[in-house]
Amino acid sequence: MGVVFMNGKRNFNWKAFEEPKKKFMGVEQIAILDHGGMSFNVTFMRNNFPEEKPKFVKFFHDEDSDNKYIGFQFTDDDKITGVHKVYYPKKEYGIVACVSFFKKYNIDYKNKHKGPHRPEIIQDKDAGKLYVISVRK
Repeated sequence: MGVVFMNGKRNFNWKAFEEPKKKFMGVEQIAILDHGGMSFNVTFMRNNFPEEKPKFVKFFHDEDSDNKYIGFQFTDDDKITGVHKVYYPKKEYGIVACVSFFKKYNIDYKNKHKGPHRPEIIQDKDAGKLYVISVRK
């Protein structure tokens, strides 16, 4: 319930924020970390891997004139060339070190591209199921 205040020509309907310590869940995010890693938040892991979390991730890269795209394919097969191990610090979310991938494709993980990104799921004709994020050039 908001309280309506009058301020000249505009009516405001302010609502007090009363949950400062509550974690707001429900948004899947993949974050590029400024130390050269990526994290897959709790919601992403729970929604996509409710039973057992994958052990490895393989990265893919694509570009167009406006964006760079990073694709992820999760697996338990360590024999696939180029997979990176996923770590689960508190068994809730995943972290992977991938500075070599960022450097190879000039992804500025320390400044321009760091932070959370919303993933999409696509079915690629060659690679299969991929989780994809877009980062601006």
